[in-house]
Amino acid sequence: MTGKNIQFRTLRSIIQTVRSARSILFDRSEIFHSNTALNPKSILRDLVLCAIAAASRKKILLHVHGGLYLDKPAGAGSKLLIELLFMISSKIVVLSLTEKRNISIRFPRYSEKIEYLYNGISCRPDRTKRSYERAALVVGFVGRFVVEKGFDLFIEISRCSFPFPVEFVAYGDGPLRALLLEQSVRDKVHYGGTFNFRQTREVFEKLDLLALPSRAGEGMPMVIIEAMAMGCVPIATELGSIREMMQNETSGILIQHQDDEQMIRGFVKAISSLGTSISIRASLSRAAIDNFEKNFNIDGNAERLNQIYMSLVS
Repeated sequence: MTGKNIQFRTLRSIIQTVRSARSILFDRSEIFHSNTALNPKSILRDLVLCAIAAASRKKILLHVHGGLYLDKPAGAGSKLLIELLFMISSKIVVLSLTEKRNISIRFPRYSEKIEYLYNGISCRPDRTKRSYERAALVVGFVGRFVVEKGFDLFIEISRCSFPFPVEFVAYGDGPLRALLLEQSVRDKVHYGGTFNFRQTREVFEKLDLLALPSRAGEGMPMVIIEAMAMGCVPIATELGSIREMMQNETSGILIQHQDDEQMIRGFVKAISSLGTSISIRASLSRAAIDNFEKNFNIDGNAERLNQIYMSLVS
């Protein structure tokens, strides 16, 4: 990323923060719902906004969505900022029981404030559109092309040999997009571009498997929920709340978080297994849809969020 791009993004972030601060000051709502990530920049920005909300006598619902400090301890300075953010918040909502337990252990003073609420999307799965017999197995990466998401590992996985035809497709953008320009990669990975919310169903219906070889910073990835809703079988690193999102070898495949070479071998083994057996892949696909309908449908999640709102103003 160039210096000008960094300056532009910094200026845009400052402008957005100022606008948010003005909105908080002049808005008459009783609750300020702050979506944050436990990353240094997000913590600092949202601490400022939550402090303004607290000064305006609003109840603060802090909704934590992932971040580096979900997986590793924060340094002294960042930990202090997190403590301050938690202190002024009326309620802290995290994305899973796993996160609630982990954060409660590290910040026991605020454990009574913490509740968990799964992410959810509005979707009606169509089981009739899923085809299990294609000329080639289609494996996709969907998300930011960054080291944390393991996009470079996805590229390395595509270089491996498989006992059947495999097509690799990457949807998204990010700093590592240049990897797709390498001649050896262009022959292996098709770039699908970016897509909007309305195109989500179309994208995941094209994929047999979703590969998410993340290294760090995962909360509860929306791409896994979207994949399961469409019957696309997720294969993901066992990080954060991902282990809670699906049952291993039932509604998806979990890969142990190890060094890069071991993770690559784990993903290759999983892809090979699911590509070899149509019956196993079909079983996991159907179970993924069942899992979505039971745990990640937006209707049930919205009702629970409304209950949390009501508890703040009652």
